[in-house]
Amino acid sequence: MKAHEKKEKKEITFQFAVALYKAMEDANFNPTKLALEIGMEKSHMQLIANGKKNLTLSSQIAIATGLGISYTQLAAYFDGVTKADEKKFIEYQKKQQALKAHNKKS
Repeated sequence: MKAHEKKEKKEITFQFAVALYKAMEDANFNPTKLALEIGMEKSHMQLIANGKKNLTLSSQIAIATGLGISYTQLAAYFDGVTKADEKKFIEYQKKQQALKAHNKKS
């Protein structure tokens, strides 16, 4: 089996971010709250939540535990990502970026 190409890795990382967004939404978490729950730096969690960071297995398990779900359940979120989920996630990201830009101006 050949290793994932760079493009495939980006797609997988993005899909994980979408899955994480869905899981956090269901658990009533946000990246900051989850970072605090599992003892991770907020900035590191933001990178993960935005699909900019590839994760180790131990980080994935810590995230699942922090959300109060099993690793299998987190994997099910990953496997269940749809195009509609991706679109919703992209809209969420745009809103977050706009809010961040607005807060910088204030």
